[in-house]
Amino acid sequence: MGTTSPSPSSPAPQTRLNDDSALGASSCVGAAWAEGALGGSDGDEASLGKAWLQEKYPKAAALEVDALNVLGVGIQQLSVSQLEALEEIHLSQLAQLAEARVGIASQQRRQARLEAAKLADEFREVLLRPAGGEGAGS
Repeated sequence: MGTTSPSPSSPAPQTRLNDDSALGASSCVGAAWAEGALGGSDGDEASLGKAWLQEKYPKAAALEVDALNVLGVGIQQLSVSQLEALEEIHLSQLAQLAEARVGIASQQRRQARLEAAKLADEFREVLLRPAGGEGAGS
């Protein structure tokens, strides 16, 4: 349907982490972000990304890993030490995501316990109401 047709060779699976189309997509997103298309046009996002890296991951910032690299843009040109620093960032972020999930699950369990306790209290109230003059004999 487009001007380019797929290569006659068998296509690479879309789920591969190093799939060129995925890298191309992240490059487009990163380029749009760098140009300010996803927010402002003054490059504020880039300076925020740089400040975030310097504050949270000074080793990566010292190795000149930038925020676009964190998004997957330009990682083919990075050195091994830069890739290792980038991996540390991603592992740290994954740990934070896991902690956030655990926190949400804990809040949901707490909320479910509170709701169950409230329902149990309401149920007890209904059961313990005097039933039209009949006594509870035991």
